[in-house]
Amino acid sequence: MSGIAVTHTFILSNLGNQELVISQVVSSCHCATAQLSSSRVAPGASVTLPVVFDTYEFAGQVDRQIEITSNDPATPRLDLHLTGRILRREAYQKSAGEYLNEAYVLLDVREPSAFAAWHLVGAMNVPASQASALARLLPPSLLYFLYDQDGSTAQAAATTLRAGGLAAVQVVQGGIGSWSQRRPWSALLASGMDAAWGLFLDATGARGNYAGSSSAVVSVSSVGYFVTIDLRPASLFALGHLAGAINMMESSALTYINSLPSDVKVLLVSDGGAESDRLAETLSRQRGGVSSLLGGLIEWQKQHANLLLVASAG
Repeated sequence: MSGIAVTHTFILSNLGNQELVISQVVSSCHCATAQLSSSRVAPGASVTLPVVFDTYEFAGQVDRQIEITSNDPATPRLDLHLTGRILRREAYQKSAGEYLNEAYVLLDVREPSAFAAWHLVGAMNVPASQASALARLLPPSLLYFLYDQDGSTAQAAATTLRAGGLAAVQVVQGGIGSWSQRRPWSALLASGMDAAWGLFLDATGARGNYAGSSSAVVSVSSVGYFVTIDLRPASLFALGHLAGAINMMESSALTYINSLPSDVKVLLVSDGGAESDRLAETLSRQRGGVSSLLGGLIEWQKQHANLLLVASAG
């Protein structure tokens, strides 16, 4: 299915009587990655070459090549092939690669008391007063949208986060009040600390110092706001879920989604994708903008490990 990452491990064996030195492994496409376990192979020994092919941009018959260059006098260049037929995914299925291109983290930089009273569904609380300390706990490669009450403090918090190594930090113009001018308000609000700060399971990555750069200011219409609903049991959700996701069982999710404004997009997530696919297919006949994460959290972690995953606070 288009969007599923295909994996295969090639075994490269040295059948000669001298050391084999592999100088280069090159894929014919950015969609396929290959990581050699060792570049030097003793006579009679073997090495593994795991290959991952992300199929989300493809459909139909494909042939992707891995080119291996070595000191083998008989075969200095060895071409390996991944061939097959990729099926089109359903319109309501969103691949991990497609989601990664759209994903962002929504940060509420107000103080915890204000956040607990009301906040946007899916927002995480990073108080402006703690932004400097919390910056190191945020993955530097993600896109962040910040909002406050009225736009008066978010810019300073964004500058602090950028100084902490985050490059893609943007401020929502007008704060949380800007949403009330665009959509029915009550359905997009939550209260309490359930969606409060958790810990990213993977906050690694290269950090820069962007203290001298100004943060972009965007309108609410530029955010592409969507609600992520995780259908898995609460125990699994607590161990790790997509940033901003809220946890609901299927029956509750149906009622909640029907209460949302029609222009709010919804992403459904389950463990292997079957449950979210079933619900997304049903809802897609009733309203637009509902999709299911293809392959679920299992496929996400196969492709992107713990990127964007958050463990519940406490």
